[in-house]
Amino acid sequence: MIVEAVLSFVGYSVEANRPAWGQMIADARQTIYQSPWNLVLPILCIFVTVLGFNLLGDGLRRTLDVRLTETRRD
Repeated sequence: MIVEAVLSFVGYSVEANRPAWGQMIADARQTIYQSPWNLVLPILCIFVTVLGFNLLGDGLRRTLDVRLTETRRD
């Protein structure tokens, strides 16, 4: 997710006519003082998406990892 955003920010990802969060950030840099939400919103979306995937992965690991569910018997 982050790599795609960085690549589309510098112009090496998807076509110019396709929406991408990195391209939105690159376009919003020109009008940051007139409309800062155009810059903040894609950054916030990337942050929430990456955080969600990390929390989902941690939850799945805790649920499905056999080594974490075993109880130790002394």
